[in-house]
Amino acid sequence: MSLSAREALVSSGLTFTDATQKPDLLDPAKTNTWLIDALARLKKAYPGGVLITAVRTDHPTQDASWQHSGGDAVDCYPADWAKGEDTAVLRFAQAVATCADWRNIGLGGKAMGAWKVLTPWGNIAGHTLFQDNSSSHFHLSVGSPQGVGP
Repeated sequence: MSLSAREALVSSGLTFTDATQKPDLLDPAKTNTWLIDALARLKKAYPGGVLITAVRTDHPTQDASWQHSGGDAVDCYPADWAKGEDTAVLRFAQAVATCADWRNIGLGGKAMGAWKVLTPWGNIAGHTLFQDNSSSHFHLSVGSPQGVGP
């Protein structure tokens, strides 16, 4: 993926909560191409925008090489979510579920509740689901423990 494609993604449809997130997504040494491609598809599937809450540099803990630390994951939420508006979270969960690229989906807070409304708890269509911390967010990873991408 070209740098111009990465720039196009981060300049439209993504909102950032930390100054390090945008440079992380622009740097192919910090985030892999599969993640950028999957985020572009998510942005297209969810017109309300994607709020990035953690990428790599700003992720508070080190994790597996196929997760944030390896440049394969983001934490995010619907950008158009207003406090208490669960319908945006449900629509965002639907957009996430339609993207086959996500290998690992962690759910926290309202994201967990929205997913349970969308589908019975469990792994579906190649996604590995797990309960993340209680903070409302979606953890989305394109990698796998075996290092295999989408």
